Amino acid sequence: MSHFVPKQNMTEEDIKLQFITPAITAKWPTNRITMETKITDGKINLRGNLVSRQKPKKADYVLYINENNPIAIVEAKDNKHTVSHGLQQAMTYAQMMGMGNLSKNSFELRLNNLQRVQLPDKAEGTRTALQAGDLLFSITGEVGMLGLIPAGFETAYINQHTAMIRFLPAIRNRYLPYFLLTDYAQKCYKGNQHGIKNSFRLDSISEILVPVPPPQEQEYIIRKIEKLFEIISLIRPLIV
Repeated sequence: MSHFVPKQNMTEEDIKLQFITPAITAKWPTNRITMETKITDGKINLRGNLVSRQKPKKADYVLYINENNPIAIVEAKDNKHTVSHGLQQAMTYAQMMGMGNLSKNSFELRLNNLQRVQLPDKAEGTRTALQAGDLLFSITGEVGMLGLIPAGFETAYINQHTAMIRFLPAIRNRYLPYFLLTDYAQKCYKGNQHGIKNSFRLDSISEILVPVPPPQEQEYIIRKIEKLFEIISLIRPLIV
C-alpha cells in the first residue's frame, strides 16, 4: 500500500500508525501491549528557588507475556534516525523497568533471558555469587521485583541493579519471600525510593516491621498460601 506522505517526511507517530503498530499486532495480542508506558517520573531541575520537572520517559510499546511480566520494549523513531538510536533507547528503558530474571507478584525466576559473563575479579565474584535460598531484589526501576534462587541452581551472580538478601538459617524458607510480595511490603518499597531513577537503598528494608511466627507456623502459612495458589491456577482457565 502506498502512502501519500513520503516515508522520509513522516513523523514518529505516522511511522507508528502506518508501520510499527500493524506489524506488532499481527504477531502479538493487543491485550498484552501497552503504549506510552511511563518509565520514570521525569528529572527534577532546581534553579535557585524554582523547581521544575522534565517530561517523564515513556516507552512507545511494552509487550507482556502475562499481566505481571513485561518481556520486550519497542521504540519507534522517525525516518531521520538510525535503527541503533532506537535500539539503545529501548535497551536503557528495559533496564530501568527491571526486565530480566525477576518477577512482580511472584518470586519465581524468569530464565528466558540468562546472561553468561566472565568475572574480571575473583574478590568481586565471591562478593556477588549466589547461593540456594538467596532472594534477589530489584533496587532500581521497578523496585521490589523478586527472584528466589532454587536448590541446585547453576553458578550465578547479581548485577548493579539487583540486591541479594541472604536469610538466617532459622528463616531460610519461603515465608519471608511471600511476605515481601504483600501490599504492605510493596508500600514500604515505594515510600523509600530515592532519586529520579526510583532507586531503593537496601538498608531501608531493615526498617520494615516483619511478623516472624515460630518455624512450625511459618511452614503452615507457606503450605496454606501455596494451596490457595494451586486452587487459583485451576480456576483461572474457567473464568471467561
